[in-house]
Amino acid sequence: PTRRSSDLICANRIEVGSGTTVSSFVFITDLDHDFNDISKPVMQQALLVRETSIGKNCFIGTGAKIMAGVHIGEHSVIGANAVVACDIPPFCVAVGIPARVIKRFNFGTNTWEKWKETGV
Repeated sequence: PTRRSSDLICANRIEVGSGTTVSSFVFITDLDHDFNDISKPVMQQALLVRETSIGKNCFIGTGAKIMAGVHIGEHSVIGANAVVACDIPPFCVAVGIPARVIKRFNFGTNTWEKWKETGV
């Protein structure tokens, strides 16, 4: 069988809400390495730990990367291979490297609508 695992690298806390789907080859972390001290290699520097959370009923596409300190709102969709380095509001679709919101659910019209760059 083919390996289809995902990686969660956690130093303190990663929350994943109920009903959320995490696809294959997804990476989720709550830590980074500091790199400010140029007299030391990055791997010898302090860890920067920040809570990472994914709301309920989200869909995280294949190969997505959810970086430390990111909060993804409920019922949001993260596209395949997206690199999420900033918060994503609830009821949004985010894609790309770095991930950006391209759609948001409009409760007035009950449809997913394109999101303007000046939005989130």
